[in-house]
Order: sequence, then structure tokens, then C-alpha cells
Amino acid sequence: MRKLFFFFLLFFYSCTGLFFYPDKRQYINPNLIGYKREDVFFKSLDNINLHAWLFTSKENKGTVIFLHGNAENITTHVNSVLWLIDRGYNVFAFDYRGYGKSEGITTLKGVHIDAESAIRYVLEREEISKNIILFGQSLGGAIAITNLANSSYKDKINCLIVESTFAGYRRIAKDKIAKNIFTKIFGYPLIFLINDDYSPERFIDKISPTPVLILHGDEDDIVPAYHGDLLFKIAKDPKELIIKRARHINVSRHQDVREKILNFLEKSLKK
Repeated sequence: MRKLFFFFLLFFYSCTGLFFYPDKRQYINPNLIGYKREDVFFKSLDNINLHAWLFTSKENKGTVIFLHGNAENITTHVNSVLWLIDRGYNVFAFDYRGYGKSEGITTLKGVHIDAESAIRYVLEREEISKNIILFGQSLGGAIAITNLANSSYKDKINCLIVESTFAGYRRIAKDKIAKNIFTKIFGYPLIFLINDDYSPERFIDKISPTPVLILHGDEDDIVPAYHGDLLFKIAKDPKELIIKRARHINVSRHQDVREKILNFLEKSLKK
């Protein structure tokens, strides 16, 4: 029983172990054929070497800063935003510290520093549009919300899109352990050891007047749809919510949703 207790203590106390699954592998991605990209290496605000891909579009309507989910890296996650390049938007997809070619060790505090550093870098690139869109999926959405609410560049961000994002770190942990009677009995008391200081439900109301679009699938078995509803309820105007019959980070793959995203961007960006 003592060993069991310390197992759960270690599991729940370590935010990195619970929420981050860094992957250094460079996956072969045939979807990248036809897209020109620039390998970018830039410094985080605390001097960590980070890696990104910059895709530029001739139309240069805006620049999407893409924050991916908790597993793999940009070599796979970038598929979610390639379509935006086809529709005239630049995409800056970066890896958090510890992921892909980015150096360092992944931490909850560190990934928020990385997000702020990515915004800074994009703003320093004179040749790309300064119509800045943050687009975060799953964990990336949680990072985007909290970072934007506290960012020194908040007034330079035109809008935020989050997809399949959980409302709180402890809240999603409760959802996970509730699925198994064993973890529910032994794990629940340890949930309160999880750092909840960065939970997006604490910050999304501070994003206004920056427009936010929340996407969630009602068949999401990773992050239940009530998380999207809760974030929408807490957020202040201007805000939009799209609930679609879809699974985790699959909402934006639907053509009708993509058209709604484009309409949202047109309303949000500078004319």
C-alpha cells in the first residue's frame, strides 16, 4: 500500500509527467509535400533554444501562431493548420522546450514562457503580417488562453482560437481518474497536488476585448465537451462557440467549420 501511495503521489505531483509527453522524433509527413517552410531557431525569454517552422503565404492575410497538443511535435501536429496556408495565412508552428528540435526540459511554467517568446519572435519578423492569430489545440489551447491573458503583447494579438481545450488541470485530472474505480479511490485525494495556477478557466475572462473562438467536439472522449461550454460561459464578449459532432481535435477538419473559422478571422483582423 505504501508503494501504491508513493506511485500516485509521484504521478499527480509531476505536472510534466501527467500533462506533457515530449517527443524528439522527426516524423515523415507526406502532407508537407508542396509546402515551403523555413526552419527557424529562436531563443526563449529564459535563453532556451526553440525550433519552429514558418510557412508563408503570398496573400499574407495574417500570421497564425500554432500551439500544439501534449504529445509528438510539430512534424505531426502541423497537419491541423496547413489548410490555413492555402487560404492565405502564414503559419508559425513551434515546439515547446523538450519537444522536437527544441532544447530544454518541459515544464508548465516553461511552455508559457515559450508561447510568449514565439509571439515576440513573430512580431519581430518585419516581412510577415502583424495580424496575429493564436491557435491552440488541446493543451496548446490551455497554454494560449493563460498566456494571452497575461501577455505583454496582448494588445497586438487580433484573436484567439482554441480547439478541444480543457478548462482546468485539476478538472481534467478528475475526469480521467473518475473513469476507473481504482484510480478514483486512490487518486482523487492527490488531485489537489496538481498545480492549477495556470488553468485557463482562471484567465479566459481576462482576454476580452480580444475575440475568442472556442471549438469542441461533442464526441470528444479525451476532453469532454463540457470543458468547452464552461470556457465559453466564463469568457467575455466578443466570443463564439462551435460544438460539432466530432472527436478530439477533429472539429477544424470539417469544411463547414473551416468556413466559419475564416469568417471569424475576417471579422477579427485589421481591414
